[in-house]
Amino acid sequence: MGRNWYLLWSGSAISALGDGIFLAALPLLAATLTQDPKLVAGVSFFGTLPWLLFSLSAGAAADRHNGRHLLLAALWVQCALMAVLAVFHSAHIVFLYGMAFLIGAAETIPKAVGQPLIKATVDDQLLERANGRLFSSQAVALQFVGPPLGGLLFALAVPAPFWVNALTFAIAAALVTKMRIAHNAPVTRPKAREGLRWLLEHEALRTITVVSATTNLCIAMTMATLVLFARQRLGLSGAGFGAFLATLACGGVAGGLLAERLLARVRHAVEATVVAIPLLWLGLRRWPTA
Repeated sequence: MGRNWYLLWSGSAISALGDGIFLAALPLLAATLTQDPKLVAGVSFFGTLPWLLFSLSAGAAADRHNGRHLLLAALWVQCALMAVLAVFHSAHIVFLYGMAFLIGAAETIPKAVGQPLIKATVDDQLLERANGRLFSSQAVALQFVGPPLGGLLFALAVPAPFWVNALTFAIAAALVTKMRIAHNAPVTRPKAREGLRWLLEHEALRTITVVSATTNLCIAMTMATLVLFARQRLGLSGAGFGAFLATLACGGVAGGLLAERLLARVRHAVEATVVAIPLLWLGLRRWPTA
């Protein structure tokens, strides 16, 4: 696969571990600052708002500029922001909103440059293998290892998960620094609105985008206050909440393994899933208080 690929793979896995730690630690921190569901949900809102505002611009920047340089800058910015959050973790909830927004904005760059960097590190015939390995390692780090570790670190000391997260970004940046990739400037300089126009004119992708966005909106509304449900209804500790998030990942992996068979055997599997998800979430409302 080559030296550049292994450096990118290692850096991605380590930074994904930090993301998984942050996934559990951020809502736990919000729950220590307020018990108001609306204010806790605000953290998720400001953390995901940058994807609405900057994702198209991040994609255009990935096409125009050296992806390795962009990734390095984003990793160091994320490292610095995590350190600031670790130091001022007991500040007002409004401060947490601002930090969530800045961290979310910095996160759009690594996601945008990821695919172009993979193509720059391996030959075309190895792309499927490279994507598979990268996805698997990120899924394990982000969904299985990171959340329980983040919850455990938070239970030991509130700032601990954020310091560890900052360290993961620093290590990832050090690995990316060792990569040597030539940047081929594009012949044309695509603009964000051109990509948006193309998407709107493509019927199949437009439909998939609308359905996916609606589904993700509904799931995000539930996840925004899941920490309060876990602590108040289930009586989970910080470490328990991290383990709870990992169980959600187990379902995601099982679904991924069964998806091909279900789609082949069940004609309306996608439609059934879209209907089943909200019904399952509604079932949690009847869960007895711990």
